[in-house]
Amino acid sequence: MKLLLGRIHRYGQPVFWVHCLAQVAVYAQVSVNATAAEPPVSSLLKESSQRLATARAEVESSPDIAPRVRKMTWQLLVGELAGDDSVGLSSGSFDELTQGLKDLDQLMAELKAQPELERDLTKHLQLTMRFDAMQARHAELEKQREVSRADELQRLSQLREINRSYRNLVQNLMRLQTSQILGQSRDVASLGDDSTKLMADIEKVVGQRRDFYLFQDEPALGAAGDSELKLVRELDQPLTGDVRRHQLALQAYTLAQLAQPTTTNSREKLELAKSLAEASLADSNAPNVLGHWALAMASRELGRLETIVAPWDRVAHERAAVRFGRARQSLITARAQIPEDSQEATWIQEVDRQLTELTSPDAALQQAMARLVAGQPNEAVALVERCATLHRTPQVAALLTDCKRFAGAAPSEMDQLTDQLWASQLWTDEDDAARLVRGRQGVLGLWRQLSDEGQSQRNEDWLRTFSIRLDAALADLAFAAKSESSQTRRIAECHRSLAAAMQLLHKPASNPEFARMQLESVPLAIAELEQDLDRAPLLEQWIRREAVIAGRLAQGYLALRLLPEYQSTAPRAFSSAADALALAPTGMMMPRVLGTPVLQSLSGRADGADARLAQEEQLVRRSLQRLLPAVAAMQLTPSAAMATNLSQVARDLEAPAGSIDSRSELDPREKGNARMTAASEVRTATVMAFLAANEPAAALRESLIPWRADLKLEDLPSLDVKSIRESLLDESDPVRKSIAGLAIEEYAASMVTPSDNRLSREWLALAKELQQSAMQQFADSSILPKTHPTEVELNRRAVQRLTDPEFYLTQSRKLVSELRLNDARELLEAGSRRHPDSIPLREALVQTLIDEADLRPDQSAELMARAIEQLKVLTANPSQGSLGSELKLAELFERVQNEAGAQLLYRQVVKRATDPRQQLLARSRLAVLQVRAVAP
Repeated sequence: MKLLLGRIHRYGQPVFWVHCLAQVAVYAQVSVNATAAEPPVSSLLKESSQRLATARAEVESSPDIAPRVRKMTWQLLVGELAGDDSVGLSSGSFDELTQGLKDLDQLMAELKAQPELERDLTKHLQLTMRFDAMQARHAELEKQREVSRADELQRLSQLREINRSYRNLVQNLMRLQTSQILGQSRDVASLGDDSTKLMADIEKVVGQRRDFYLFQDEPALGAAGDSELKLVRELDQPLTGDVRRHQLALQAYTLAQLAQPTTTNSREKLELAKSLAEASLADSNAPNVLGHWALAMASRELGRLETIVAPWDRVAHERAAVRFGRARQSLITARAQIPEDSQEATWIQEVDRQLTELTSPDAALQQAMARLVAGQPNEAVALVERCATLHRTPQVAALLTDCKRFAGAAPSEMDQLTDQLWASQLWTDEDDAARLVRGRQGVLGLWRQLSDEGQSQRNEDWLRTFSIRLDAALADLAFAAKSESSQTRRIAECHRSLAAAMQLLHKPASNPEFARMQLESVPLAIAELEQDLDRAPLLEQWIRREAVIAGRLAQGYLALRLLPEYQSTAPRAFSSAADALALAPTGMMMPRVLGTPVLQSLSGRADGADARLAQEEQLVRRSLQRLLPAVAAMQLTPSAAMATNLSQVARDLEAPAGSIDSRSELDPREKGNARMTAASEVRTATVMAFLAANEPAAALRESLIPWRADLKLEDLPSLDVKSIRESLLDESDPVRKSIAGLAIEEYAASMVTPSDNRLSREWLALAKELQQSAMQQFADSSILPKTHPTEVELNRRAVQRLTDPEFYLTQSRKLVSELRLNDARELLEAGSRRHPDSIPLREALVQTLIDEADLRPDQSAELMARAIEQLKVLTANPSQGSLGSELKLAELFERVQNEAGAQLLYRQVVKRATDPRQQLLARSRLAVLQVRAVAP
């Protein structure tokens, strides 16, 4: 107070009040800044702390009074700001205020004792005013120091309370972990709730304070730089929130794991896991991988609870779809929240696997097939059954039936499964893939029944039941054999053949013709299925292998029963089946060779042909088959191709017998019966020879003999085409079908005036159908285009001739450009006979005849007459489109001196034409003819 009075006396009262007002303004500015700045730590405290650090450094370098006063004033200001409620640095505030007040008292004592120090201080007016202000606020600063001390003690008490809570929480978490390891789900649930409550209590205690320095030291005030104060700006919430959310997510994940394998008793655990996972995500948008993952697992398994009881029920899957969608979304979110460089990156693989499982059944199906091939059929079935609870698709259903059958499920169990699939309408009678699965299952189930049951159990009731089930399987396979998929058709053919063998063996009164047809068709089906078999997908591989084994078994049994010379075919078929069966993994059930049917087939046979005779017979038979490409080559490149084929036939006949390869020795087109095979090949070659000799009627009669043995040449003009159409289209051999179509085409083209002949049109339509059907059979085969390239090329050209008139027009234009008018005329005449309604073909033919008549005066009359006949055909039905042909015909009438006919046509054109140019041309020519008629 004495110092203040001294300053009043020294400066005068007005100056002193100016000094006081200035000091008040300084603190008012501090107050305004403290109110306006947000947060205070980032503005006033940061600035004051930096100034304090500067002042401390200045004191260390200078013993003057001014640096000491400056340090003391900034220290008191920092201590006061640090004790503000918005900052909460109570320890720092207490320390700075204690030291600052101590320095203030010491300076006051020194100034009182040493007047020269006061004179030095008064040289700094602003610093003097700050010193006086701090002296005036001494009591207030002392009070602030006591408040900071009390706040520090309160925080220490709070820390002790938190410490006790954490000790209880740690003990509870240890018991919770023990229960998780032991799988005690009830204890996990109760202890998890207790842990959540303890965490909430800790967070409640922490939430009582605005400051966060319960677990770490306060930042140093007045230190150089702002690295310490940066911590204050970054910590914006208690750390216990992350721990609590993680604990909820961990508890949810554990309960979801303990609820598996999912059963009807798992619902309570899964519902609790779902609620805990949602709680862990509810109060924060921060990344929470474990929470989203736990929610996905709980949602997925709750969805599976809807479908486990009835995996094929559509309504059940619709109910589960919402939960599955929630699970997918949660997994996607969890996947996106996993940083690539974090410790959680190892979760990526498992999250991706679960997401793939929910999105598509493909991965699960591939894993199941891999387990099956590895000799783990039961694990494969379990994988597919789980997949069925997530995805209701025909592919999953088909694989489940295959896996169960491969795993050795009883036929009754398989029947129950297929009944469920049909009852759920996942499979229908119009689904060829489903019919194939059921048909295969029926045939293979019966075959397994033959291997499991003894002969003594096969009484009349057994045979009746056996026949009913076999007929049902045959009906399904017959439907599948008409599928658009060539592979489906081939697999159906193989199993139909095995069914035909069982039918023939156990129903002696059955018609053997169906079995004979299957014996003829199954070799080609097997050869198609074996193409690139090892490169096919795993699932497709074993379905095709199973069909190949069934087809080879059928071929062997049917050959034993039906073929007089069975010694060549049957052993090779059985050997090939055994080789394919040897590739099957351990534990995979496949159709096996059975001894009883072999004895049944062989019993009663009286022939004694030995194996050598059978091999020679087969060699001769296949040599005859090689003659067909040689004869067919005459239609394309007679010299080179025919000589090459015949030379190869000779070498085959002269070669010594080598080692037998059962698969290569079974030819895809071999019909089994040597006489029938040889007759078929020779007849086909005969048809080709008749065509080469330009005798289409004889060629047609020869090609129709298998269906009309009593047919004569004179019967052809009156033959009803419809009566043989179905038989020809049902021919399974595309080579024979194509050659028959070629004979029919040539016969129809040889008829007189085909445009007016109804029968020729019917023959042409049938030829077109046969060639298109044969082309489709060639396209479906990967074997025949390689073994019979000449026949395939003949078929392609025939289809082009019969379907596209442009085929003839293009080639004729080229011939005309080369002045080969005679060749062009013959080509266009052939095209007109095959396309009698094609106007462009006839117009091109007329123009070619006229051009040739101009170049050959000696044949002009004949050629002009033929051109007139063609134009008469074009103008037979008058229309706007035929007016051009009528004008051309009138012009030809003028050239042959038939002026009356020309005038009649010109008058018709004048009467009907709408084109002014046609009107003008017709009128001018008519006037010329009229003048010429009256001229002397």
